Amino acid sequence: MINTQNTYIIGDIHGCIHTLRFMLYLKLNVTKDDIIYFMGDYIDKGPSSKAVLDELIMLCNKGFNIKLLRGNHEQMMLEAGLSETNHQLWLKNGGRYTLQSFKVSDVHSINDTYLDFIESMEYYFELEDYILVHGGLNFDHENPLSNTSDMLWIRNKEVDKLKTKGKKLIVGHTPVSPLESYQSISSDIIKLDTGCVYKYLDSSLGYLTAFNLEKQQLVRVENMDN
Repeated sequence: MINTQNTYIIGDIHGCIHTLRFMLYLKLNVTKDDIIYFMGDYIDKGPSSKAVLDELIMLCNKGFNIKLLRGNHEQMMLEAGLSETNHQLWLKNGGRYTLQSFKVSDVHSINDTYLDFIESMEYYFELEDYILVHGGLNFDHENPLSNTSDMLWIRNKEVDKLKTKGKKLIVGHTPVSPLESYQSISSDIIKLDTGCVYKYLDSSLGYLTAFNLEKQQLVRVENMDN
């Protein structure tokens, strides 16, 4: 029997719902046989954060094999309700676009269903040959896989393969050009954030990228949202 299962790993979305839908349903033609990992940062900066979360929730409810990492923007949203300082930090980092998509003025007005959904997201996934993490790992820490805060924020330049047991990292978080993303496939850190939401800020960015693990191939879609 031919194995028709694909494993896709998709970079930072940042509220770009039309780009996400095009990637999933037209470019990748995903099915329930596929495994789809998402690298975090589903919200903020782009126009349709609520719609992106709704799409992910819908896929989970329909039985698609969805694996969700938590990004630093999801973490800022969760922490925004803890203090005014946290709330302002989130707004300055694109949270105001998320609030606009929910048609509310503060995080306390967002239905707990969404916050619980974000709270359920994982900090990392460990596969046979890879570790998937939003930002990276703190290799100064004795056990990098126990240091969850740095997983959301750190930006690695090198990998301590003794501490990863020879596994490569796959990360989002740090926007890179499609060329740098492609070149990273042969390195110890595969970079999948090609700055989808930054289309009009940087001509080298503006793409949503997916990585087909079995074929070792990148698939890109240009931003269709802003």
